[in-house]
Amino acid sequence: MLFVCLIDLIVSISIIWIASRRSLEGALPCAAFAFTLLPPDAQLSLGFFQLTPQRVVILTLVVLYWVLPKRGGSNSTTRLALRGLIVLNILWSLVSIGNSIVPVMSIKKLLSQGMEYYLVYVVCSKTITQVRTIHKMLIAMVAAVVVCSLFGAVEVYGGWSVMQMLPSVQHVFGTSGGIAVDTERGVRVSSTFEHPILFGAALAMAITMAVYLQTIAKSRAQRLCLWTAVCLMFVNIYKTGSRGPWLALGMGLVIMFVLGQYRMRRTVLLFAFLITVALVLRPGVADSVLGIYRNSLDPNTAEYSSYQYRYALTHAAVDLLAKNPSRAVWGYGLESFYSLHLKGDFGGQMHEFLSCDNVWVGVMVETGYVGLILFVLMLSKPAIVAFRNYWRSSSDRNLHVLLFANLVMYYFMMSSVAMYSWGQNGYMLWILISASLAYGGFRRPAKCGVLMPLDEKAVPAVSSPYGGQPEPTLIATRD
Repeated sequence: MLFVCLIDLIVSISIIWIASRRSLEGALPCAAFAFTLLPPDAQLSLGFFQLTPQRVVILTLVVLYWVLPKRGGSNSTTRLALRGLIVLNILWSLVSIGNSIVPVMSIKKLLSQGMEYYLVYVVCSKTITQVRTIHKMLIAMVAAVVVCSLFGAVEVYGGWSVMQMLPSVQHVFGTSGGIAVDTERGVRVSSTFEHPILFGAALAMAITMAVYLQTIAKSRAQRLCLWTAVCLMFVNIYKTGSRGPWLALGMGLVIMFVLGQYRMRRTVLLFAFLITVALVLRPGVADSVLGIYRNSLDPNTAEYSSYQYRYALTHAAVDLLAKNPSRAVWGYGLESFYSLHLKGDFGGQMHEFLSCDNVWVGVMVETGYVGLILFVLMLSKPAIVAFRNYWRSSSDRNLHVLLFANLVMYYFMMSSVAMYSWGQNGYMLWILISASLAYGGFRRPAKCGVLMPLDEKAVPAVSSPYGGQPEPTLIATRD
């Protein structure tokens, strides 16, 4: 308990100290690092409320946002691009709660998950004014995943998990603090994340971020550090033994190669070359990957069953809603899945689905088809904005490509694991959403104002990724 209190205290003091010396915008990278690194299981029970490190960060950011003067690091006039869709999702969640089979759990889910993510979005969107802030937040998330990878290496080769330092927390499927061991895949590393798939998803996103950061690195030392980080993260994503993150990583790299500019394409090709060399030099790794692929197609293996589970879950959920038209509209209420005891055909037998390993299916069951449509619209808009701004930009398209690729990767992973409201990944998603919309906001011309460059004395030319030109910032509101 004392260790958890110390973690919360260090995080809060660090953010306050940085914000007081620089600005709230300057403290966002520190917040991004804490969001990604610290496990939600490091929590303090306050009765009805569980105080996690992520909630400590959010509370600190919100207080600082209202207390600190709105100097150069606050876009208080910037319109929130997702405001309308967020309001609609909240209102429909209230409708769903009004018809929920577990109203208390539904209210807690809305107050915790929904408000936390939306507050992260509001503070980040109102505060980010510079491209270099987004760069620093990306660096912070990569650094956090690298630290997790160091813990992961100890977990695999030393048989000790950093989560064992925290008090055990009871979850739906057991307690925290153990090391995941699969009979077919061996030890599956999870580091500070609550499941190997969650850690694998974070690794896939961080690797693509590191590949992008290679394109703006200014020295050989920076590039060497990034390649070292990529290699370490690649070892960990292999040790997670999860197929979804590998597919997501491949998907992201393909998007970055097809849409990226020359430096990004060259970096992706170099990364692919390094992977090929590693597989040639370590044929056992290649055999393991091929073995997992073969097991995924073998009906006699657990990996095949895990793969087919998602399809059976979707069919069972659709059949459930088809039996009750009113529930098909507003669902059974937030956090109601585990109370439904959903049953359906799986492998030719009637099976009870204990876990909802598909976020989209979970949203559909809990809030109905209307809630699913509103949820899809809310999450798809940032990706559409990033892709649209990619085509509109005449230069420096790589950041738009990275943000678009990461969002697509995340949404793909949501179809195979409940990673939206579980673990650190949801906070990473809303940081990327905020960055995507903020970057699109101050990169486009304003209708009622102009884009003005920062003072060259405040931003040295050597630190700018725009060929020595000062980076733009938004000082006027848009319609």
